[in-house]
Amino acid sequence: MKQIVSSITIDLLRHGECEGGAIFRGTFDALLSERGLQQMQDKCHQANTQWDAIFSSPLKRCAEFAQAWSEDSRSTFKIDERLREMSFGEWEGQLIEDVMVQDTDRFKQWQLDPNLHTPPNGEPLTKVQHRALDVVRSVEQNHQNKHVLLICHGGLIRVLLASLLEIPLEKCNVFDVPYAC
Repeated sequence: MKQIVSSITIDLLRHGECEGGAIFRGTFDALLSERGLQQMQDKCHQANTQWDAIFSSPLKRCAEFAQAWSEDSRSTFKIDERLREMSFGEWEGQLIEDVMVQDTDRFKQWQLDPNLHTPPNGEPLTKVQHRALDVVRSVEQNHQNKHVLLICHGGLIRVLLASLLEIPLEKCNVFDVPYAC
Protein backbone atom coordinates (compact mmCIF):
# COMPACT_ATOMS: atom_id res chain seq x y z
CA MET A 1 0.00 0.00 0.00
CA LYS A 2 1.38 3.39 -0.99
CA GLN A 3 1.45 6.01 1.74
CA ILE A 4 0.46 9.52 0.73
CA VAL A 5 2.63 12.15 2.32
CA SER A 6 1.44 15.69 2.58
CA SER A 7 3.39 18.71 3.64
CA ILE A 8 3.10 22.40 4.15
CA THR A 9 5.59 25.23 3.93
CA ILE A 10 5.07 28.13 6.31
CA ASP A 11 7.12 31.29 5.89
CA LEU A 12 7.27 33.89 8.66
CA LEU A 13 7.80 37.56 7.85
CA ARG A 14 8.14 40.36 10.36
CA HIS A 15 6.72 43.76 9.42
CA GLY A 16 9.07 46.51 8.27
CA GLU A 17 10.26 49.60 10.09
CA CYS A 18 7.44 51.61 11.66
CA GLU A 19 6.71 55.24 12.29
CA GLY A 20 7.48 56.43 15.80
CA GLY A 21 11.06 55.32 16.38
CA ALA A 22 12.37 52.74 18.82
CA ILE A 23 9.34 52.22 21.04
CA PHE A 24 7.59 49.25 22.58
CA ARG A 25 4.78 48.92 20.05
CA GLY A 26 3.13 45.72 21.16
CA THR A 27 -0.57 46.09 20.44
CA PHE A 28 -0.15 49.82 19.69
CA ASP A 29 -1.36 50.21 16.09
CA ALA A 30 1.55 51.97 14.33
CA LEU A 31 1.91 52.37 10.58
CA LEU A 32 4.86 51.30 8.47
CA SER A 33 7.26 54.08 7.56
CA GLU A 34 8.01 54.57 3.86
CA ARG A 35 11.27 52.71 4.45
CA GLY A 36 9.36 49.91 6.19
CA LEU A 37 6.98 49.54 3.27
CA GLN A 38 9.94 49.36 0.88
CA GLN A 39 11.61 46.74 3.11
CA MET A 40 8.49 44.57 2.92
CA GLN A 41 8.16 44.95 -0.84
CA ASP A 42 11.84 44.17 -1.35
CA LYS A 43 11.69 41.08 0.87
CA CYS A 44 8.65 39.66 -0.89
CA HIS A 45 10.15 40.32 -4.32
CA GLN A 46 13.41 38.66 -3.22
CA ALA A 47 11.50 35.62 -1.98
CA ASN A 48 10.25 35.14 -5.54
CA THR A 49 7.51 32.90 -4.15
CA GLN A 50 3.84 32.49 -4.92
CA TRP A 51 2.12 31.98 -1.59
CA ASP A 52 -1.18 30.14 -1.70
CA ALA A 53 -2.40 31.96 1.39
CA ILE A 54 -1.28 34.96 3.40
CA PHE A 55 -2.30 35.34 7.04
CA SER A 56 -1.66 38.58 8.88
CA SER A 57 -1.76 40.16 12.28
CA PRO A 58 -4.67 42.60 12.52
CA LEU A 59 -2.28 45.47 13.33
CA LYS A 60 -1.88 47.98 10.49
CA ARG A 61 1.91 47.56 10.24
CA CYS A 62 1.23 44.03 9.01
CA ALA A 63 -2.31 43.95 7.67
CA GLU A 64 -2.20 46.82 5.21
CA PHE A 65 0.84 45.46 3.39
CA ALA A 66 -0.38 41.84 3.61
CA GLN A 67 -3.72 42.67 2.06
CA ALA A 68 -2.17 44.68 -0.77
CA TRP A 69 0.43 41.99 -1.49
CA SER A 70 -2.19 39.24 -1.49
CA GLU A 71 -4.34 41.17 -3.96
CA ASP A 72 -1.38 41.81 -6.26
CA SER A 73 -0.23 38.19 -6.08
CA ARG A 74 -3.75 36.70 -6.12
CA SER A 75 -3.16 34.82 -2.88
CA THR A 76 -5.96 34.23 -0.44
CA PHE A 77 -5.80 36.59 2.52
CA LYS A 78 -6.99 36.40 6.08
CA ILE A 79 -6.50 38.51 9.20
CA ASP A 80 -5.84 36.31 12.21
CA GLU A 81 -6.13 37.98 15.61
CA ARG A 82 -3.83 35.33 17.11
CA LEU A 83 -0.91 36.77 15.08
CA ARG A 84 -0.96 40.13 16.90
CA GLU A 85 2.14 41.17 18.79
CA MET A 86 2.45 40.48 22.49
CA SER A 87 1.22 43.20 24.78
CA PHE A 88 3.97 45.11 26.56
CA GLY A 89 1.45 46.50 29.05
CA GLU A 90 2.57 49.75 30.67
CA TRP A 91 5.62 49.93 28.40
CA GLU A 92 3.58 50.21 25.20
CA GLY A 93 4.16 53.42 23.28
CA GLN A 94 7.21 54.30 25.38
CA LEU A 95 10.71 54.68 24.00
CA ILE A 96 12.76 51.58 24.76
CA GLU A 97 15.59 53.83 25.94
CA ASP A 98 13.27 55.57 28.45
CA VAL A 99 12.03 52.26 29.85
CA MET A 100 15.62 51.07 30.25
CA VAL A 101 16.32 54.15 32.41
CA GLN A 102 13.01 54.60 34.24
CA ASP A 103 12.23 50.93 34.94
CA THR A 104 15.77 49.54 34.95
CA ASP A 105 15.30 46.56 37.28
CA ARG A 106 12.17 45.20 35.59
CA PHE A 107 13.67 45.81 32.14
CA LYS A 108 16.83 43.87 33.04
CA GLN A 109 14.79 41.02 34.54
CA TRP A 110 12.63 40.89 31.43
CA GLN A 111 15.71 40.83 29.18
CA LEU A 112 17.25 37.96 31.16
CA ASP A 113 14.10 35.86 31.43
CA PRO A 114 11.08 37.19 29.51
CA ASN A 115 9.12 34.07 30.39
CA LEU A 116 9.35 34.66 34.13
CA HIS A 117 9.34 38.47 34.08
CA THR A 118 6.49 39.96 32.06
CA PRO A 119 6.39 43.74 31.46
CA PRO A 120 4.04 45.42 33.96
CA ASN A 121 0.48 44.46 32.98
CA GLY A 122 1.87 42.83 29.84
CA GLU A 123 1.03 39.51 28.23
CA PRO A 124 2.85 36.42 29.55
CA LEU A 125 4.92 34.56 26.97
CA THR A 126 2.99 31.36 27.65
CA LYS A 127 -0.16 33.06 26.33
CA VAL A 128 1.73 34.31 23.27
CA GLN A 129 3.08 30.78 22.76
CA HIS A 130 -0.38 29.22 23.02
CA ARG A 131 -1.95 31.44 20.38
CA ALA A 132 1.08 31.29 18.05
CA LEU A 133 1.14 27.49 18.10
CA ASP A 134 -2.63 27.47 17.67
CA VAL A 135 -2.21 29.43 14.41
CA VAL A 136 0.42 27.00 13.14
CA ARG A 137 -1.76 23.97 13.95
CA SER A 138 -4.74 25.58 12.23
CA VAL A 139 -2.72 26.42 9.12
CA GLU A 140 -1.25 22.90 9.03
CA GLN A 141 -4.70 21.33 9.23
CA ASN A 142 -6.34 23.55 6.64
CA HIS A 143 -3.59 24.16 4.07
CA GLN A 144 -1.95 20.81 3.34
CA ASN A 145 0.39 20.85 0.34
CA LYS A 146 0.30 24.65 0.28
CA HIS A 147 2.83 27.43 0.73
CA VAL A 148 1.64 29.89 3.38
CA LEU A 149 2.99 33.24 4.57
CA LEU A 150 2.40 34.56 8.09
CA ILE A 151 3.06 38.30 8.42
CA CYS A 152 3.45 39.18 12.05
CA HIS A 153 5.79 40.56 14.73
CA GLY A 154 9.23 40.10 16.24
CA GLY A 155 8.10 38.99 19.68
CA LEU A 156 5.62 36.48 18.33
CA ILE A 157 8.18 35.11 15.86
CA ARG A 158 10.78 34.68 18.62
CA VAL A 159 8.30 32.77 20.78
CA LEU A 160 7.19 30.63 17.85
CA LEU A 161 10.76 29.77 16.84
CA ALA A 162 11.68 28.85 20.41
CA SER A 163 8.59 26.67 20.68
CA LEU A 164 9.06 24.86 17.37
CA LEU A 165 12.76 24.28 18.06
CA GLU A 166 12.00 23.18 21.63
CA ILE A 167 14.13 25.93 23.15
CA PRO A 168 13.00 27.17 26.59
CA LEU A 169 10.88 30.32 26.32
CA GLU A 170 13.25 32.24 28.57
CA LYS A 171 15.82 31.96 25.74
CA CYS A 172 13.56 33.33 22.99
CA ASN A 173 15.47 36.62 22.93
CA VAL A 174 18.48 34.84 21.40
CA PHE A 175 16.76 35.13 18.01
CA ASP A 176 17.60 38.26 16.06
CA VAL A 177 14.44 39.19 14.17
CA PRO A 178 15.08 42.51 12.40
CA TYR A 179 12.47 44.38 10.43
CA ALA A 180 11.24 42.63 7.28
CA CYS A 181 13.10 39.39 7.90
